[in-house]
Amino acid sequence: MKKWLLFLVAATMLLASCHRDEPTPTPTPEVHLTQQYLVGVHPDGDTITTATEDYVWENGLLRNIHSTLSIYSTGSTIPSDYTYIYDNDGNCIEEHYTSTTLNYDWYYTYEGGRMTRAVEMKGADTNARVTITGYTADGHIQALTVERLTTGNVKEYQITWENGDMTAYTEHPVTPAGEDVSYIIEYDNYPNVNTGIPVADAVFDPQMIASRASVHNWQILNQEYFYNNGRLIKTSRTTSSLNAVTYYTYSDGTTGRE
Repeated sequence: MKKWLLFLVAATMLLASCHRDEPTPTPTPEVHLTQQYLVGVHPDGDTITTATEDYVWENGLLRNIHSTLSIYSTGSTIPSDYTYIYDNDGNCIEEHYTSTTLNYDWYYTYEGGRMTRAVEMKGADTNARVTITGYTADGHIQALTVERLTTGNVKEYQITWENGDMTAYTEHPVTPAGEDVSYIIEYDNYPNVNTGIPVADAVFDPQMIASRASVHNWQILNQEYFYNNGRLIKTSRTTSSLNAVTYYTYSDGTTGRE
């Protein structure tokens, strides 16, 4: 996963069928996410880490995410930035990640307004390539191939969509050859929070395509969701070693921060 927030949940990406009964209105597109703030606390009450992501918008497009990760055990603070570049049609064609220790770049190719290829680079080395081979009639990504050059693994994915949500996908290992594995994704009735991060950013992982492109908020096992004005304002997740809470703030002042 590419975002610092995802390391807290990557090990437990099993999905639960937890549904709510009272959907709320979809946020207006003029309202943008402006900040995510995460606090990681040890079960004994000591703060382990905090992380802040600030979103910068221009003409309705996300241009930059500035992140600051603070690690309390070492007293260190690690800044990083994601920068997005678009073509004249609003398609994300480049994404650049810079920090004090790592630099990544992603390049996206489009034909007829639809993305067909993506390349991930670490410095001068190509890490991974994606080829998108099919779209649904509604324009959702339906089939793609992900090639990891660092490991030599190649996997093909077939994705199922229903009423704007990715409901399932099948993973077919090509190299090395293996048996197909199918995954089901469950949602609640609340609208997905539009972070503004381009779907292009997610094509290396089908679960992240779901989180970017689906209409409703998908459910992660043992994670609680809190809403206000139809927007996700807080998530809370507890494991044996960490209590992680993320607060969301929007351009209209809606926030989960206390």
